Amino acid sequence: LVMYNYDNISDDNISDDEFAEWLNVENLGTENYVVIIDAGFVSRSTSVMSNLVAPRGIGMQPTAQGDGFASDLISDEVGMALVAGDAAQTVWESSLLRHGVFTYYLLEAMGGDGDDASNENGWGWVSVEECFKYVKPGVDMWMKDNEDSFFPSIDVRQTVTLYDTDKDEEFELITTAAGTNDEPATHHVGTDETPEIQDAIYKAKDGDLIILPTGTYDGSGIYVDKEITITGENPDDPDVVADTIISSDGYLGSTIIFARSAGGAAINGITLTSGSWRPVDADDGDPGSETEPAHLDGYDGYSVAGGGIYCQDGSSPTISNCVIRDYHIRGGHGGNGAESDVIVPINGRGGWGGWARGGGIYIGEGTKPTIINTVISGCSVTGGNGGNGADASTVTDDIYGDYDIFAGFGGLWSNAYFAPWEMWGYEGPYRRYTGMGGGVYCAAASSPTFINCTITGNRTDGGISGLGGAPLRGSERYPQFIYEIPSFGAGVYCAADSIVEFEGCTIEGNYA
Repeated sequence: LVMYNYDNISDDNISDDEFAEWLNVENLGTENYVVIIDAGFVSRSTSVMSNLVAPRGIGMQPTAQGDGFASDLISDEVGMALVAGDAAQTVWESSLLRHGVFTYYLLEAMGGDGDDASNENGWGWVSVEECFKYVKPGVDMWMKDNEDSFFPSIDVRQTVTLYDTDKDEEFELITTAAGTNDEPATHHVGTDETPEIQDAIYKAKDGDLIILPTGTYDGSGIYVDKEITITGENPDDPDVVADTIISSDGYLGSTIIFARSAGGAAINGITLTSGSWRPVDADDGDPGSETEPAHLDGYDGYSVAGGGIYCQDGSSPTISNCVIRDYHIRGGHGGNGAESDVIVPINGRGGWGGWARGGGIYIGEGTKPTIINTVISGCSVTGGNGGNGADASTVTDDIYGDYDIFAGFGGLWSNAYFAPWEMWGYEGPYRRYTGMGGGVYCAAASSPTFINCTITGNRTDGGISGLGGAPLRGSERYPQFIYEIPSFGAGVYCAADSIVEFEGCTIEGNYA
């Protein structure tokens, strides 16, 4: 452990053994104790996709793992330790949750959500064991739901663990009023108690109602993880709907994210508007150095989805009487390939541009949302551009002398015979890395229903390929000229194996 006002980590730290001595019950004057830790001991060299998540802790890798920090904090007879992850894992925090992921679910549990009526301690008490049973699956589910969005190619397992010296008896942690009032509550945004929409969501429980007075609410990343309803004051009045606005102008990320745990959450009578964003461009390839390995291929651009609303896999929200307009998202551009300083068969290829899906709404796999009397207009998706391949080059080697290295391929190109996309680990041919679903994207195995909706004036565009590198002699590498990637589903894109129902809808004036 490191003190808050430390000057030097090496000098101002507290070892697990020293801390365990402090926790001696004779020193504490208690019969038992619990230690709760939401911090990690390792840092990541691979950056995450978004500024919405970050490692939680000082990022210091211990020189030796020892026998486990948390296990040393309990004696043979008393003590409990509830920790966010083990010593070899990174522990995460998110600005979407405004906490560490572990702390977010821990506070929910302590607030009453973890109280199990069938437990022998009955309603009104939350034990440490109940907290663990609530927090662990919550953290596991959050990490799984957000893995593709924020953690490309990173193992993000965060194993919540409980160390308990007495497994036969529960340790009551906090008393709560949970269970004494099962009636749904109403929360008004803009009050001292819930000034922002996310504040109201944090306070709400399943079944509660959140009301937005007319006005403009700025922001994005509104994370709905409970079965609640967010509504304007009069969803049936188009003038009130037009004046109840959530604007994402100047913000990154989807305006509203429905988590899998949101179940049948709903929004009603709200205008979502003005989101225009794209991820940072990918890095170029790197020939490496004496201390860093080479990565000749340009990195791939990040993909994006859900400008206005992102329905995570397995969620089933209802979207009624809403207007979703003027969202524009674009996939990240791929990096350029690099020339090698040593003998290799071929120089770096250009990275592929990222895809963009669902300018207005992205509907994830296995979701069953219902969209009623909603207008989706003026939205667009654009795929990212591919990077250029590195030119052919000649390196001088002590054994082989002058050695010619072939030029690299340009990004967003593949060939089934000698350069298949499967060899590079992509989910499909380059045509998939484009703009799909200017208004709405319905992923595989989703089954949304659209009733009396208007989907108009939306657009899709593809990015452009990179160029193949210049040769030392002969023909250039493919692609030998820049071309635009085709785009699909300007109004609505329905992926394979999706079952999409339209009842009384107008879909017109969209352009791909």
